[in-house]
Amino acid sequence: MDLSGSLLFQGGGNALVALNLHGLTDVVVVDKLPFSFTEGLVKKSEDIVVVAVASDLIEISLTSGKMKQVGKADFVKAYLSEMDTLLYLYSERGPRIGLYEAKLNDLAGTAKQIVGGISADEVSVVPVSGHEAVFTTARHGGLWHYDVKSKALQHIKGGDDCLPVLYRSAAGQLVCIDWETRQCSLMEMHGPNRVALEKLRHISPVLYIAKHDVMVYTKMATWSLSERRDLYAYDFKTGESKLLLKSEGLRYGQTIYFETMPGSK
Repeated sequence: MDLSGSLLFQGGGNALVALNLHGLTDVVVVDKLPFSFTEGLVKKSEDIVVVAVASDLIEISLTSGKMKQVGKADFVKAYLSEMDTLLYLYSERGPRIGLYEAKLNDLAGTAKQIVGGISADEVSVVPVSGHEAVFTTARHGGLWHYDVKSKALQHIKGGDDCLPVLYRSAAGQLVCIDWETRQCSLMEMHGPNRVALEKLRHISPVLYIAKHDVMVYTKMATWSLSERRDLYAYDFKTGESKLLLKSEGLRYGQTIYFETMPGSK
């Protein structure tokens, strides 16, 4: 399995780091960030990424390292490029929050709540196109399809036990994790048909690379009486899994794929 491109993530506490998937080497892209933990990391363009930090929404330039606050959000969930729309979680007070949409260039003026009264720990949002996303807001609370362009919200039948984690664009399928068994499976977007990926249980999907039709994921391993998370790549076409790196705990919603090295001019 020969992969190309790079993965951008927060590493070393106060830096954005890129992992070259061909040589499996790390390069610091932006260092000396004024924060050590982000709540979500999404790609706006080849140069701009968006993060949420302590309820502030911040844009970061990967080439210059410059940052600017653009609004308020507790957790960034997805960026839908066709509509220049951000999907994010926010609450002015209390533990219950809402899933919102807003134009990234005017968050305050265009913010609209999609659903409210939810818990952040059980929300998963997966973009499936430049104007659509699939989400769930509660354990066994149903799987929903939302179109930002038409504002249509539709329940997906047969998906109540699916925690959506990725969208496999090559086949138009959702990658699901079963709430109870933690079994990974593929589900058709608008139907109950499900195919279990028998070898993938108790994994943590990180992202999907459409160019290679590959899922990057982590899995717990036991090492010297302790536990670590190893990084793997799974080829949907062949069913092959490949160990990329040991002790590399990348996370879903906190990692972005670039075809080139981010930050390069």
